[in-house]
Amino acid sequence: MLYKNLISILLVITIIISASVAASQDNASAGTAFLRLGMDARGSAMGGAMTASASGLNALQWNPAGLYSAGSSEIEFSHLSGLDDIDTEFFGFLWKKSEKNIFAVSVLSNNIGGIEQRTHPTDEPDGIISSHDFYTGFSYATVIYGKYEVGITAKYLYQKIFTYSAKGYAADIGIKYNLPEYDLVVGAALKNIGSLGELKSEKPEMPAMFSAGLLYKIPVIQDSDHEFNMTADFQMYFSADDHAAAGLEYIFRNSFSIRGGYVSNYEERGISFGGGINYKIYLLDYAYLPNVTSFGDNHLISFRVKL
Repeated sequence: MLYKNLISILLVITIIISASVAASQDNASAGTAFLRLGMDARGSAMGGAMTASASGLNALQWNPAGLYSAGSSEIEFSHLSGLDDIDTEFFGFLWKKSEKNIFAVSVLSNNIGGIEQRTHPTDEPDGIISSHDFYTGFSYATVIYGKYEVGITAKYLYQKIFTYSAKGYAADIGIKYNLPEYDLVVGAALKNIGSLGELKSEKPEMPAMFSAGLLYKIPVIQDSDHEFNMTADFQMYFSADDHAAAGLEYIFRNSFSIRGGYVSNYEERGISFGGGINYKIYLLDYAYLPNVTSFGDNHLISFRVKL
């Protein structure tokens, strides 16, 4: 039985990869960095190794199939802080219409101010300009054949630098499968397949990628108040370096969490840390991302309410 299930999963993954290669021929290099922001503090603290672990609204950042795991409708707000001139916000709303039909809407806004404009080398800039990135997404998740969780997100994109702007579209698609007898969850996702129009005289390139991951729920004593989760991901960008990521999570009485993670093959990014508090219908998560960019450390806060 397990053998047949694994064969089915591999076939689905093969189909997704084959389709993604064809879809990304015209936009096969990294770019539009705002689409690579993981505005979910839980997942970011765990190195972004969330393809199999993400559930509820935080799945919008990693694998839309995880929306199906939501126990109820939810709202979420995330804020990323670093430099004073960079302001990044994320908002999501999940509507659990029924046990099999989950809908969600999301908005991300990334503003960068204080960009110095020069036409030639000078001590003082010619002026100060700003950049604005934005997307809004519409998502749907369900279960097929009674066991495969699947989800899709369609996104409208907008990018503006100075007076130049571009619009475009992208899609994410994902799948998850639970193996409770082995304390495992497996998942795969295809993200940022689409295109963005020309910005001034150049067409921004999409960071299309495929990820596959595992969640292992480490067994503990039967009457334990403790929960241990271990995650691992392989992330393949079609036009950039591949990455491996891993995360660990400890949860006490479903109320307090401590997390850590690591992602490989980045010059300025590696280890991450964080934690969370779960009180009744409220969830507050925090991630510390040292040297996540050349600008220094970042702090990410996510606040979620179950409705």
